[in-house]
Amino acid sequence: MSNIRVAAKRFIAVAAVASLSFLSACSNTSSPDSSTSSPATASATAAAPADEVTIYLTRHGQTWFNLLGRGQGWSDTPLTEKGEAIALKLGEGLNSAGVEFDSVYSGDMVRHFTTASLILEGMKSDLEVTRVPELREIAFGGFEGMPNSEALEIILEHTGAASMEELVVEGKSPNLQLAKYLKEANPDPLLKAESPEEVAERAQGALDKIASEEGAKGHDTILVVTSGLTVQILLDSMGYNVEHEIENASITTLVYSDGEWRIDGVGDTSLIDD
Repeated sequence: MSNIRVAAKRFIAVAAVASLSFLSACSNTSSPDSSTSSPATASATAAAPADEVTIYLTRHGQTWFNLLGRGQGWSDTPLTEKGEAIALKLGEGLNSAGVEFDSVYSGDMVRHFTTASLILEGMKSDLEVTRVPELREIAFGGFEGMPNSEALEIILEHTGAASMEELVVEGKSPNLQLAKYLKEANPDPLLKAESPEEVAERAQGALDKIASEEGAKGHDTILVVTSGLTVQILLDSMGYNVEHEIENASITTLVYSDGEWRIDGVGDTSLIDD
């Protein structure tokens, strides 16, 4: 797998952390300063900030609504058996490739958390998953749970287009282009729908925060599990031309350095392909 970072952690200063014992004075002759350690000694044990932070941005495994072809944004369904198996297989593939994560994050939906947990199980890792609401999928509003064919009909009626071909541009992801109509064509205003711009702002903010905070700890390899449209929206906001859909359990590799993002790979399925 070309974009998988393996083996040793880069850019991290490895320091042996000695256990510090704060001794109480046990005699009248003890020095007042003998029970403290200097700031210089304490800071020497801290890991140096990482020069780069690599995010393995991963789509969740197949869900019930994926299988049924229904809209799934803020609504949530469990992983199918196939979805569970592929998440576990991805973890085993990452383990075989020698990848080691410093931290793991996911959106706050069941499908995100379960996928991240199964990846860790496959890696034989005891890391815990941190759930982040800002990493959830775009809100579909009244399209939630609706068959995709019905949702398309509503969008076509709203736009006045005769067919999907009139709405999408060849060479660009159809789902990403249709996503811009979710909010304006929302059939039920009582249910929140989002625009791609709103999703890009919250999800990008979450990634910026994760990369910045983890990098400051000396962590350079992070797993983040979210949803397919969210991945596409993020890539589009970074100036990447998204041509294809993002497959379940695929990895998109993003590298953060000096406040800037670089795209190193998109939708990689090499670790789960038979």
